[in-house]
Amino acid sequence: MQEHDLNAIHPGMEVCDVDGHDVGTVAQIHRLALASAGPGAAADRPTSDVIEIKSGLFGLGKHYYVPSSAVEEATRTTVVLGKPRAEFEQLGWTRKPSGLGG
Repeated sequence: MQEHDLNAIHPGMEVCDVDGHDVGTVAQIHRLALASAGPGAAADRPTSDVIEIKSGLFGLGKHYYVPSSAVEEATRTTVVLGKPRAEFEQLGWTRKPSGLGG
């Protein structure tokens, strides 16, 4: 996904996986400073912007931390990810990367 497209993503947008299944809503976009990806960065520190997604009723379910590169498409109201939800755990998207705020 191109950087200017990421600017169209905002909290509250619906998120679905590549199969069209509901994942949740965008909670926050974590923009990373270029310095965080430099030589001394922690191994589990993300190297690209991260979209935090909250799931469940009222956002009380799991949170996913998806790299911006995983966004397949973004419309005015919906973000479509390029992977099925069943793969999120093995991709590491269920763990909050170190260095992310709040």
